[in-house]
Amino acid sequence: MNIGIFSECYKPTMNGVVVSIETFRKELIKRGHKVFIFAPKAKIKNYHDENPYVFRVPSIITPFKKDYPLGLPYFTEIPKILPLMHLDIIHLQHPQIMGRFGRKLAKKFKIPTVYTYHTLLVEYAHYFPIFKNLVKKYLIKVSKDFSNSVDQVITPSKTIKELLINYGVKTPIEVLPTGITLKDYQNPYPEKIKKEYCINPKNKVLIYVGRLAEEKNILFLLDAFQAIQKKYPKCHLLLVGGGENEKKYQEKSKRLNLKNITFTGQLPKEKTNQTFAVGDIFLMPSLTDTQGIVVVEAMAAGLPAVVMDKFGPSEIVEQGKSGFKIAPNNLDEFVEKTILLLENDSLRFEMSKNARLRAKDFDSGKQTEKLIKLYERVIAKNWPN
Repeated sequence: MNIGIFSECYKPTMNGVVVSIETFRKELIKRGHKVFIFAPKAKIKNYHDENPYVFRVPSIITPFKKDYPLGLPYFTEIPKILPLMHLDIIHLQHPQIMGRFGRKLAKKFKIPTVYTYHTLLVEYAHYFPIFKNLVKKYLIKVSKDFSNSVDQVITPSKTIKELLINYGVKTPIEVLPTGITLKDYQNPYPEKIKKEYCINPKNKVLIYVGRLAEEKNILFLLDAFQAIQKKYPKCHLLLVGGGENEKKYQEKSKRLNLKNITFTGQLPKEKTNQTFAVGDIFLMPSLTDTQGIVVVEAMAAGLPAVVMDKFGPSEIVEQGKSGFKIAPNNLDEFVEKTILLLENDSLRFEMSKNARLRAKDFDSGKQTEKLIKLYERVIAKNWPN
């Protein structure tokens, strides 16, 4: 198959959507398929795509998301060259400009469309505080209307599928989480990374990986760590990732007088994968993740996870077996379960084994085979020869 992927973001930006695109792209190529990526031009000086099948559109930087260039695709050569690619299917990753552009081309050239609902859009209404309620209603409408304009919707979790159905989505929806390459998270030399970040080898390490943004609930995590340290001072919190609020959270940690806390900033994906190995427990405070692929990545590295019982992460963690699911924003419970794992080595080791086993359910090869079958069904059903 020839597959076209339209996305609002792509490398060098690194987030769950880009990880999903890259994971599936690599596995599809292994199986003899060709994948074309359409995305905004990166705004990093001297950045060049090594992949010849990446097509960039002009982009601008906006004040809302400075690390996410906004694509301007409508006056490009893409409509002229797209027929030469003989695409069998177009996979849309967002309902915004690039997604609408891809959908328009799909209809023009009669190519079936799949859309993955990666992002819980309503949780981004906080960027418009004055009109927050109106923005939420608008984003729900966007989610519903765009989903109803494609041939197939994919959600990373069952709860997100149910949410879209409640929104009024009538298009067929299939649950298909992004997979991971299990061997990428086996780092036998964590001591090097601990030394780099000045982590006391006698301290246990709590790790968070992800963007440092309001929707990730980082302020809650900092409050939780303050309470954890009071009861278990020999621990270190490692926050891996960058974002628009990084300085804000650094200042908050100083006001809380937190010790043994490290902000790594944005790291290359390969190093992020290796960094999981320094952790003893993975902490995921987010209430908005549709899947939470970082939870699977942490489990592949053998980390039991403490997550909010909300959306994607709650479907990954097996309660009391590979980690703990906490009632949303219940600080006392979050702290209690984390301390339980810090103090009880045998429990933590048992959960570590179970976490590795659970991660195998998300093997990227297995998930890609499911995606290929879905593509084939959509092509046969919606656009028969």
